[in-house]
Amino acid sequence: MEHGARTDLSVSLAQTRVWYHGRFSLHPLVQASRQGRGLGSDGPGYPLALTYLAGIVMGTTNIIMIGWLRPSPLAVAALASEFCGLFYIVGVGILTAVSPMIVHALSARKFREVRRAVRQGLWAALAIALPVGLVVWHAGDTLPLLGQDPAIAAMGETYVRAVIWGFLPSMGFVVLRNFVAAHHRPRSALVVMSLGIVVNIIADYALIFGHFGFSRLEWFGAGIASSVVCVFMFAGQLGYVLLDRRFRRYHLLGRASRISSGSAAPSVS
Repeated sequence: MEHGARTDLSVSLAQTRVWYHGRFSLHPLVQASRQGRGLGSDGPGYPLALTYLAGIVMGTTNIIMIGWLRPSPLAVAALASEFCGLFYIVGVGILTAVSPMIVHALSARKFREVRRAVRQGLWAALAIALPVGLVVWHAGDTLPLLGQDPAIAAMGETYVRAVIWGFLPSMGFVVLRNFVAAHHRPRSALVVMSLGIVVNIIADYALIFGHFGFSRLEWFGAGIASSVVCVFMFAGQLGYVLLDRRFRRYHLLGRASRISSGSAAPSVS
């Protein structure tokens, strides 16, 4: 019985061939499992790990640069970051489902389902961003109910009202990052995120402290810089997948306004 189960699994894996790097071949995730290894050193694991690390560096950069002002803006930034970070983690958790949906579609050689999964992921990002934006916009009323100082909460509301405009682009970036990672090519997301760190430092320096001809906006400027960086990363990742010769065949923005009633997720019988 056990030998028969292994045989069936081997046959199933052998038939799991997808269009990858210009030819039909085993999907990298399947290759990794057949070779008895994970997605570590030569797989997409380390670029993905570095991408998440880059996100931490970006957030830390904001806190450090705001901390150069005085203690109260630092308290505002820390409180607002934690408040917005909760919703960001929830959004990322939901949108992570796009990656296995794409892998399943690739394994089944249903390439239209890949575009559908990405499209539905972007619609889901919008569905998440709208209620989150409504809640965050009124952070000045919400945070005191959670036991925070009303004065700090009022200052934090100013910060998050600038940050929240970057929430939807950041969710879109998560969808596209999952798309390239499912194709075993996450390095582009790492490059975009690394460039985002540089843009974030420059934007923080200009808007927080009033350099390069900009007004000194302090913590509100940090919020604007965060939104600018989120838009930059989404636009950069989108541009990459639209121009790359292996990805542009998907026509990811084709029928972008269409909300599908189907699903690219595997069925359970």
